[in-house]
Amino acid sequence: AASLLLVLLAPQIVDVYLSSSVEPATRHLAITFARFFLPQVLFYGIGAVLGAYLNTRGHFAAPVWTPILNNVIVIATAGAFIAMPVITPPSPDTLRTNEILVLGIGTTFGIVVQAFGLWPAMRKVRFRWRWRFDFKPLRLRELGGASVWMLLYVAVSQVALVVRATRSSSTDET
Repeated sequence: AASLLLVLLAPQIVDVYLSSSVEPATRHLAITFARFFLPQVLFYGIGAVLGAYLNTRGHFAAPVWTPILNNVIVIATAGAFIAMPVITPPSPDTLRTNEILVLGIGTTFGIVVQAFGLWPAMRKVRFRWRWRFDFKPLRLRELGGASVWMLLYVAVSQVALVVRATRSSSTDET
């Protein structure tokens, strides 16, 4: 749900981080790439949860090597992009649809493979998926109390980033 919401709000998210003086072509490209990259949040989350599960079972290798799979795919994506025939030097105005697709799909596919590359190790530790609705053993109240500080830290850092971006864009305009 969060990834879907992020994709739907991609223009608003991009606008928070971009200066108002950015050219429309650059803004459009940023929104397009955001729509490719924001779903990666879901797959990073899946990979983190699966990796944590494996770590609690004493299996540390898979969470360490699956980022290598991602790197190989991203390097192959960069190679594919470089190998594409160049009509004009790449810029937000001149990037063609197939170039954008190679970059967006390739890098997102790397994260998907990184997350689901943990699945063989999950099978090895005999993980079986089943829904559970007994939340009391999770001690969510304690977890929520502890996570408030982390959420506060993230909120403050994001506000500082927006303030800094706003100040630098107002400095650029003067």
